[in-house]
Amino acid sequence: MRGDGVLKMMLASLLISGIHVGNATGWSRLSADEIRFVGAFDAASYTGYTEMAKDGFSRVRVTSEGGNPNMALLIATDIQSRGAVVVVQDYCLSACANYIFFAAKRPVVSCGAVLAWHGTPNYLSDEDELRANGFPDEMIEEMRHWQADFNRREQALLSRSGVRYEFLEYSGQVEEWGGRKPVFTNHRFDPLTGDTSYSMEAIAWFPTTKALRKYGVDTSAFCPGYDQAIDHNMTRIGVKGVVTNGD
Repeated sequence: MRGDGVLKMMLASLLISGIHVGNATGWSRLSADEIRFVGAFDAASYTGYTEMAKDGFSRVRVTSEGGNPNMALLIATDIQSRGAVVVVQDYCLSACANYIFFAAKRPVVSCGAVLAWHGTPNYLSDEDELRANGFPDEMIEEMRHWQADFNRREQALLSRSGVRYEFLEYSGQVEEWGGRKPVFTNHRFDPLTGDTSYSMEAIAWFPTTKALRKYGVDTSAFCPGYDQAIDHNMTRIGVKGVVTNGD
């Protein structure tokens, strides 16, 4: 992520520490009916999904820290159109939680797994700032239309699963709770180009099943004792955040 503040994709993947996943990242087929994804969503994972999906499936098992929101949304929309079961194995955070998790009306959350959200992305920053940095009006207009289409598609995904879109809006307020803010790390300066960069460790919201049900999420296929294990699983995978009932 560039540190110049021109374009801000506010839904960055959560930085995770201390995770040791035994499986290779990417897509794999577990059986004729079940496929699995491990890792972060990007253009390559979208291409991999489209190839994997050609042979069909009825069940998707996922372990993901998030990644590119639009890639995750495109994959989730196709998963939803197939009526496939979504199984969260270990963790599903950020864009994974926003879209892949909501691709199923009755998502399955395995014992030991955890979910976290931190808002819906805003690809378009302040338009005056964009103009000041040389973005032509035609491009800004194109970005505005793209953003509107993206928001329409994510709202449609949640609506088809019976989930209120306000859930994503509410999850974006996590930074304000308890005065907690994202942590910026790994600051770098390139003396050759003059570029600056940094990594952002987002603060995430870990909602309880009560909070999820409040917004229409079916939690009947969650592991028993999910709420009691949230704190432990946060520590285990090394993600910071707040746990609330959504009140």
